[in-house]
Amino acid sequence: MTKRKPTNVVEQLKELVVETLSSIGYDVSGIFATERGLAIPSAKMQVTLKVSKGHRVFECIEQYSVMDVSTGKETVLTMVRFEEPMEKPASMARSIALHIAQNQIDGAIDRTI
Repeated sequence: MTKRKPTNVVEQLKELVVETLSSIGYDVSGIFATERGLAIPSAKMQVTLKVSKGHRVFECIEQYSVMDVSTGKETVLTMVRFEEPMEKPASMARSIALHIAQNQIDGAIDRTI
C-alpha cells in the first residue's frame, strides 16, 4: 500500500518534520499543525506561513531564555531562525532537524564540561 502524500503544504511540512526528527531520535509526540503553520513546543519553535519580499515563505522562530549574570533575571527572547520558500517544505524540515540536532549536541558537550 502506498502512502498518500498530504495536499496541504502545512501537513506536508509536519510529515517531513516528524520524519526527519524521528530519524535523529527526537520525541515528536508534541508536534502539531495549525491553520497557518506548525508548532514544535519541546524545541520552543514555531513555523508560520508569511509573505516576505513578495514571496510566500515558511518562517521558523525560536524562543530561548537568557539570564543576566549580574541580576539573575531571566528574559525570554524570540529569534527568527530560518526562512524557506513555501514550495520547499523539505528544506525547512532539514533546517529544523539540523538545528535541533546541533542543540542536542551542544547540550551534551555542556553537560560534560
